[in-house]
Amino acid sequence: MICLDLGHLIFKGGQTNIESQPQKDVFYDAKSTIDDGNDADYIPIKIQLENIQLLYLNKEENWNELRLKQDSPSHLIKPITLTLDFFKSIHIDDTKIPIWKGNAEVSTIESHISDTRLFGLLQVIYTIPTPEIGQRDEKEVELNLLLKNKERPPSTKHTYETIEKMTPVKKILYEQIEEEEKTNRAQ
Repeated sequence: MICLDLGHLIFKGGQTNIESQPQKDVFYDAKSTIDDGNDADYIPIKIQLENIQLLYLNKEENWNELRLKQDSPSHLIKPITLTLDFFKSIHIDDTKIPIWKGNAEVSTIESHISDTRLFGLLQVIYTIPTPEIGQRDEKEVELNLLLKNKERPPSTKHTYETIEKMTPVKKILYEQIEEEEKTNRAQ
């Protein structure tokens, strides 16, 4: 069994909600690009997914207990945190500042997988059913292919005439030659 736990969703908006929680700055350069404008010009929006994890479990393992652990042999991906910070401008008409700014942060992604877990995971993936074409549908597809193949492809002359109708290349080239001859005579 494969268990994808999306953890906890935290959504905060507005200046007071964001500032009340202390933050650690991991990417100083990225943070500085966001802070280029005046903070009062933007409304901050923070979306955070905590404890996202992927587990591969055998039948006898309890997924609910293992999900609460931070590290176990069943963890394909150990718990991670995804943070998205968006800043919406309150001055929409001002073209000097961007309307939206964003910053994303993903914690370290760790994975330890044994060869037996890997083969078990591949077996689970192969058991996922895929849509199959029935006999009736298969015959209809073959019939449609045969009917399409009976149509003769257009000749080269027909293709050239079609292109010439769309863009009159001969006429344009002829007009250019006439203009060059007129300019040469005038000189």
